[in-house]
Amino acid sequence: MDLKERLRSLTKLDPYIQGVFAFMNTRVETKWRSTGSVDCIRAEQIADYVLKNRDNKKLSKKECQSLVKAATALKNFSDSKQKGQQKRSF
Repeated sequence: MDLKERLRSLTKLDPYIQGVFAFMNTRVETKWRSTGSVDCIRAEQIADYVLKNRDNKKLSKKECQSLVKAATALKNFSDSKQKGQQKRSF
């Protein structure tokens, strides 16, 4: 199950998700979409990228809070799972 499916199952929302790598100190020149489904941008491109690529459907404050809560829960679950695996490896 990928991130979008997990968020959907926890929140009953269907958000648009786009992976982005923002390089802060390195100059990156790549052809658009040459990195698969992840976009690579430079620090000075972040504001334009976010403003120009927003979905037409804006999320409400409640929907944003729900997505943040679900993403945090997934992160905490992943962190605890990794800690459990580290303990078993010794």
